[in-house]
Amino acid sequence: MTPTAVEATDVEYFAANPLMVPVAGVAPDQVRDTFNESRDNGGRLHRATDILARRGTLVVSASPGRVLRMAQSKLGGTCMYVQDDNGRFVFYYAHLDRYASRVEEGAHVVQGEVLGYVGSTGNADPMYPHLHFQAMRRDVNRRDYWNGTPVDVRPFFKLAGESTRQAQSE
Repeated sequence: MTPTAVEATDVEYFAANPLMVPVAGVAPDQVRDTFNESRDNGGRLHRATDILARRGTLVVSASPGRVLRMAQSKLGGTCMYVQDDNGRFVFYYAHLDRYASRVEEGAHVVQGEVLGYVGSTGNADPMYPHLHFQAMRRDVNRRDYWNGTPVDVRPFFKLAGESTRQAQSE
């Protein structure tokens, strides 16, 4: 599988819409490159970014947008899909320990809003809690938003992870 190339339009888009690292307390230069690492004994490329953090660390929205889906899956465990306000990207947050109580499907979230908490649900190793974060270009002609083209957005993390809107009485 060939790694996805960042397109010039992605560079322009994220210059105008910088991303926040989606884990509170993590600076952009602390995010390790895991996008092209192999998984399943070389059977596939990761195509996402893993951000290791203590279990329970706040997971925040990388971009303003709308919560498309909150789900449980075998691989991703407790996970969430958020579409950016422009409808160009879908962000996938996986292996969450739990969701923030005030977040629900269809809700609008602001950048830095608490979505959930770092965990190791799904196929994540319980010894290494982390957020599995994936950005996918959305093709508006397709209904399966979860199958968009993965893009390595690590270079576009310009803001340190920080909660701008706390979850209410968790």
